[in-house]
Formats: sequence, structure tokens, C-alpha cells
Amino acid sequence: MTLRHLMAGASAASLLVLASCTPEAETPEITETEAPITIEDARTFLAEADAELSTMSAETSPIYWAQATNITPETNAAAAEAGARYTTLGVELANATKDYVGLDLPA
Repeated sequence: MTLRHLMAGASAASLLVLASCTPEAETPEITETEAPITIEDARTFLAEADAELSTMSAETSPIYWAQATNITPETNAAAAEAGARYTTLGVELANATKDYVGLDLPA
């Protein structure tokens, strides 16, 4: 392999890296019609999140019990699917908490 081949490969790799870069998305500005988030909004979010997690727990607990007491490919697959749903919900709720960053919440 010659130096010319190495330089051509390095140039091609550099171009691929640069081509994959995208400009940062602009941050949307808050309009005057959007009300600031309040402690009551946080309480509502927590109540709704608690209800969603309780519902998910009621749905998944029997699936995990079945998998723990009857280990088969089918119960393993069902438990894996339930775990994925639970993880997705957890991530969605965690991402939703970003709206409350900086809000002075009571203890």
C-alpha cells in the first residue's frame, strides 16, 4: 500500500465524517401564550405517572410470575416483551421530567 492510497483513504474517511455532521437544531423560543410550569402541573404529572406505572405493574406482574414459575421460551419471550414495555414507559416518563427542571418543588 502506498502513501497515496493511505492519503486517499484518510481523505475519504474525513469526508464521510464531515458529511454525517448536521447543524444543530434551533431551540424554539417560548411564546407569550405558553404559561410557565407550576407546582400544580408537577403534582398532576406525578399523579398521572403513578397511575400509568400502577397500570403497567398490574399488567406485567402476572407475566413475570408466569415466567418465574413456568420457564419456557414462550414465557421468556412474554417477560422480555413486558420488560421492554416497562422500560419504554420509564424512559418516556424520565424524559417528561425535563419540563420540571428548575422548578422549586416542596419537599
